Amino acid sequence: MYQTIDQTLRYTTEGFELNQIIEYLGRHYAEDVKKAVLLIRKIINTTKTFYITADTRDTIKEILSAALDSGDDAREIIIEIVNTFGKRGEYEWRFLLDELGEK
Repeated sequence: MYQTIDQTLRYTTEGFELNQIIEYLGRHYAEDVKKAVLLIRKIINTTKTFYITADTRDTIKEILSAALDSGDDAREIIIEIVNTFGKRGEYEWRFLLDELGEK
């Protein structure tokens, strides 16, 4: 399924669909948390105009926190995602860097 979503992102780069994709990842990230994080990075990096709903923000935080707890090698990807949000002036994601420092 992750491969299908990855291919879909080539054609869907902004709008409500991205929130739906992230919500889907939120329901299925336990299958492969690293792939979910990789897709979130792709969504964040390929989208210039992207309104994230409150529910989608919570889902992203849940997936990224789970990736931190999994001990997977997603740490560098999480740092990249947080830095991308920071460049956009969205500093609420900083707590993830603090959690990285504690682990």
